[in-house]
Amino acid sequence: MKNLTNFLKYILPWIITFLALFLAFEGLDWDKAWEYIKSAKPHFVIFAILLTVLSYLIRSFRWVQLFPNKNISVGDSTKITFFGFFMNNLLPAKAGEIARAHAGSKVTGEKRTTVLATIATERLADGITISLLFLAFLGTKNLGSTSSALYWVALLFFVAGLLVFLVIFKKNSIFKILRKISERFKNKYLLYILDRLELFIEGISPVGTRKRAPILFLWSLAVWATEICVYIAILYAFGVEFNFSRTALFMVAVNFSSLIPAAPGGIGVIEAVTSKVLIEDGVFQEIALPMVITQHIIQYLVVGIPGIWIFIRNQKKFLKLRSVKV
Repeated sequence: MKNLTNFLKYILPWIITFLALFLAFEGLDWDKAWEYIKSAKPHFVIFAILLTVLSYLIRSFRWVQLFPNKNISVGDSTKITFFGFFMNNLLPAKAGEIARAHAGSKVTGEKRTTVLATIATERLADGITISLLFLAFLGTKNLGSTSSALYWVALLFFVAGLLVFLVIFKKNSIFKILRKISERFKNKYLLYILDRLELFIEGISPVGTRKRAPILFLWSLAVWATEICVYIAILYAFGVEFNFSRTALFMVAVNFSSLIPAAPGGIGVIEAVTSKVLIEDGVFQEIALPMVITQHIIQYLVVGIPGIWIFIRNQKKFLKLRSVKV
């Protein structure tokens, strides 16, 4: 059992990554790709970097709204947001979210389950917003086989959103059921799980309130409107003809493919899936792959540089394991 766990945790993600990298680079004309890279317009790349920084700052403001008691400052939210995304680039399968929940617990005094619920809500809001933009820009456009699979991911986010709102709407009834189970079964492990489940439901509740739901939607729209501009800038940097459907495909493919559990930061998987999607949309592989790699490098730099600094300055505060509420 231990060997299987180690294989799934440490070996399989890298197998997926190397296979994805092979598929991404298969058939690439390296000389042509290098010519396109050299001809890229640096001022558009710089603009994309600045916009990416802005999108993470907007995320930091939004995260404050996701806490039930709003007991995190914008400054702490910004530091922990950059720290969490930096850790996502170091750890496989989005494990940086756990580190972010841990850091958020240390700063706010909330239990990690509650902080993790705010992060889950953030991810859901992102997924639904991206899906809405994806459907709005693409409409009835005919898509290739890889691109068509994105519709299913979008559908899953809508289903997950409906389930979350149903849970929030019925949370009092759910709590009554959980407490009845707790009273009947006195097993301490079951009681612990039920208690964490109740905390998690409370943690996602702000997204369902009349006051905060519109605010959260507007913040999410601001995040992804900024992100769309990042992808537009990258298209212009490489001289690719711009249209909103292509931009939506680019953005959605990067973000949805990053959900696939693999090596840290989605290395390989993002390149393979997104370049395939762009190729199906008529972009040459020698342009598509450098564009995807450019976006990936920008993301690494934007969260990596401040992430390292924040980690060094706050490692005792963020990572000390004692006295952290689960």
